[in-house]
Amino acid sequence: VLFENNENEKNGIIYLFGSKLIAQKPFVASNNTADKGGAIYMDNESSIIATKSDLVVLKANIATLGGAIYIGPVGNDVEISNITFIDNEAIKGDSIYFNNMSLDVHDNKFKGNTEIYLAKDNGVIDIHENEFVDINQYHDDVEDGTLVINAGKNNTINITKSTLSDVKADAILVNDVLGAKEVNVDEEVKVFL
Repeated sequence: VLFENNENEKNGIIYLFGSKLIAQKPFVASNNTADKGGAIYMDNESSIIATKSDLVVLKANIATLGGAIYIGPVGNDVEISNITFIDNEAIKGDSIYFNNMSLDVHDNKFKGNTEIYLAKDNGVIDIHENEFVDINQYHDDVEDGTLVINAGKNNTINITKSTLSDVKADAILVNDVLGAKEVNVDEEVKVFL
């Protein structure tokens, strides 16, 4: 399935409400634009899971919030698994804009713009077993090679068993402008310069 060159003034080209999208065949969303979620808008405990890597590709999508995926404020636990994110752009959250309580991001590939934005207070974001490659930023105040995570007040961010390739030495930047409670990066995170 190919969703390409679509525009939506409001929510993403694909809108999930209380749904779990399980991709078993190739699915590509490329060069789409929307206000929230250039490719996908998720709400009410929705999740997107590919049964194996490289099945779902979200590439060069543009939005105000959530270049690839916007996750709305309804519901609690959200899972994003086995998705490939390539060069998506947004004012906040190039890859993912998250306005919820608990986000599990695992076994994904991120290339290019990679900002993850957590807007809700008192939430938890688990980033584990992901691959970040050729990270670049179009934000003027951030150097290329930096994984950017923006977090709301009292949030806990856990980064485990992930690989960052072709990045700078201080590769993870957590902007706690809103006051993140806790940031945990375990020893199994591998950084390759």
